[in-house]
Amino acid sequence: MAMFSATAAPGESTGVEALKHGGDEALVVVSGRFEIEVEGKKDYLEPGDSVFIRRGQRHRLTNVGKDTGQAIFVLSPPAY
Repeated sequence: MAMFSATAAPGESTGVEALKHGGDEALVVVSGRFEIEVEGKKDYLEPGDSVFIRRGQRHRLTNVGKDTGQAIFVLSPPAY
């Protein structure tokens, strides 16, 4: 597994297209407000919220807050 922290400026996202990869992913929001889209379904995450994304699920994360946000990610197996 790999664990890392990432920050995102307001409006920043993981990309225009949803991501899909061969590993499981979990994340917990440390600060900020994020929109998470998994397989076309959207929800919102705030500090302390977490989500688990199964391998192969298309997903996208966007900072919809007014401040820089931070999240901690865990990927298994490790992939970047």
